[in-house]
Amino acid sequence: MDVRTKSSTAWLLLTFTLPTKRASQRVEVWRKLQRYGTVPLGNSGYLLPSNPTNEERFQWLATAIRKYGGDASIVHVRSIDNISTPQLIGRFAEARAREYQELIRELQKFSSMPVQKRAVGRLSRLRSRFQEIVEVDFFVSPFGGPVYMGPARGVLDEVGYENRH
Repeated sequence: MDVRTKSSTAWLLLTFTLPTKRASQRVEVWRKLQRYGTVPLGNSGYLLPSNPTNEERFQWLATAIRKYGGDASIVHVRSIDNISTPQLIGRFAEARAREYQELIRELQKFSSMPVQKRAVGRLSRLRSRFQEIVEVDFFVSPFGGPVYMGPARGVLDEVGYENRH
């Protein structure tokens, strides 16, 4: 879902409030925002590059927030006066870099375990996590490229092969 670095990048901004007594719903919304690859805009909302998939995600989330007794709005944004497009793209790249680095650490920890102690389920979760990050790497973070993820992909392939035997 590569959006690339266009100076005319359009954005989607989700702003919402939830009643304070809705802690479990707050956590659920926060987790979805993380999974969708959003970047916070101060305390006021969450940004995604504008595309049909992201708009549908925000629509579903806004509907859920309203169902929980909260208020939600989706705003189509062309620019933000105090943050340039390259700065926003940088925020997305930093967020994905952190996620890739964490995944690499987990893969290294997993690959250093004796083969007998490696759980196939954990490997499957690591593979799924990699795919989730790739899906929301809208601006192709350098950490997702072959220099950084090449060895991690190798571990995924090697460990996957070892666990099939």
